[in-house]
Amino acid sequence: MEKCSNIKIAELQKFIEELQEQLDSYAEGGPKLGPCTSNTITPKASKPLSDTNRQKNSLHKLLILTDEHGRNIDRNIRKHLDSAAVKIEALIKPGAQYSSVLTGLECCIKGYSRHDCVVIVAGSNDFLNNKRPKFSHIHEIIKKCTQTNFIFLACPTLRKNRNNDYIHHFNNNLEKVIGAFNRISESSFDYININTDGGFRVRNWLIGRMIAESIQLNTLHTELNNSILSVNNRSFHTQAATLATDRSPQAFNYTRHLNDKDITSHSISLFEELNDTLVSSVASNNGINNQSQNHEKGVKTRICGKPTPFSENQSLISQNREIEFAFVF
Repeated sequence: MEKCSNIKIAELQKFIEELQEQLDSYAEGGPKLGPCTSNTITPKASKPLSDTNRQKNSLHKLLILTDEHGRNIDRNIRKHLDSAAVKIEALIKPGAQYSSVLTGLECCIKGYSRHDCVVIVAGSNDFLNNKRPKFSHIHEIIKKCTQTNFIFLACPTLRKNRNNDYIHHFNNNLEKVIGAFNRISESSFDYININTDGGFRVRNWLIGRMIAESIQLNTLHTELNNSILSVNNRSFHTQAATLATDRSPQAFNYTRHLNDKDITSHSISLFEELNDTLVSSVASNNGINNQSQNHEKGVKTRICGKPTPFSENQSLISQNREIEFAFVF
């Protein structure tokens, strides 16, 4: 019995010594590794991308940089775009001037490609403070960010404001600055009377609808080229004089009488009718000729009803609000 007990005690002591050696080796930095038996190292199998990760990688990104005048544009764009295909982000800087709105643009668009888009809404606060945006700053910013696409909203004018001439000059120069870059496709929605209240309040639902349509037609199906979206809220009597003198025969002018109550309800049908009319006019062989003859005679083409002749003696300002749409090709 004593011999057996001595053997068991010796085995236990040996086992304890082995455990102590292993503990000491781990404390020093881990067990010693033996020689590698294979010349190749097999990497760990990568996990397959989940559906959410695939969706994030395939999303088209849309960034909106704006001052307080572009508030809620992102909300209106979301109404007309598929949220599963487009990721929309808005950065609003109330009271910011043009240079401040563009500050940090390079960091915001890291990872953006030619399938993504940036919308710039700025310039109004510069003219409200009797200042003018610097084109050199705009030129340098765009020059560094040519990997993606841009939509610029021209600065809207003010009714009976002395800075309107400078605003028109700024919009024209902005178009020239953007035109200096490649992949430019001008998408000009000119002479849009979105200021129906007489004050400086931009119709963001209208702008959001137009931006969404532009992105749907270009980004999601082909590629969206850099474009300038010109939005001017001129009064109706100023537009009438311009339409009668300065507009070319290729300008398709459409007028729609809208009351204050039904201005929002008719917006969707208004755009559908505009698109149908434009497609039919361009597709027809005599579309431009007919518009040219009507322009020479001073005819205004209405969406609803027959064309009515335009007369200078006609009352231009009525109780009904009017929105002017002119698509120039």
